[in-house]
Amino acid sequence: MTEKASTREQLLATGERLIALHGPGVSARRIAEEAGAANHSAVAYHFGTKLGLVLEIIREHRRHTDEIGRAMAQEAAGSSDPREHLACVLLPTLIHLDRLGPPTYYSRFVTQALADPALEEQVLPELAGPHTGPAVRAVARTAADIPPEIMWMRWRLVRPLLFRISAGFELELSEGRNAHATWESLSRFVLDAIGGLLLAPNTLPPESIRTPAGFRAADLANL
Repeated sequence: MTEKASTREQLLATGERLIALHGPGVSARRIAEEAGAANHSAVAYHFGTKLGLVLEIIREHRRHTDEIGRAMAQEAAGSSDPREHLACVLLPTLIHLDRLGPPTYYSRFVTQALADPALEEQVLPELAGPHTGPAVRAVARTAADIPPEIMWMRWRLVRPLLFRISAGFELELSEGRNAHATWESLSRFVLDAIGGLLLAPNTLPPESIRTPAGFRAADLANL
């Protein structure tokens, strides 16, 4: 590994850890300093901006979660069980973190980024892999009685909820708590909980359903 590549990797790892622990307000200068970069402008040199660093951290993890998601999608192809398709959206990140082993910071990093209104709209599209769209459409087909506007609003809750749940578990693991819990058991809980959220019957009468701002039915595939 070249010195340039090593510096870049250190910036990614340090940025992920510091933002996970302290929020996106942590300065690019501090990230560079704690990464051991000689140049305090190293974040700008390698990523352009701190936002560029944030998005690249997500893309680095996506290289792994996309591979897992594609394999799961191939296995789920043709299934009429919505949970199998939902698992393709929810579980790749948890499987990836399990393989990394503690301590991990990614769930806490994403949770912090999604809590910042200035970052949320930039971050959300980056979290969806190429396998996500077909899986979301497959889930929607099994719940055709739920109005698309309702399904769209429910899906908007999914990723923040997924990362908030996993962030708490990630913290417990890093502190040596919950020694008997596993990412596999968390995965089962997440699939049950979020599956219940998405697939619960809709009780709103048609006249009470409002079209959310920016809603398009096609956007379901990009959540």
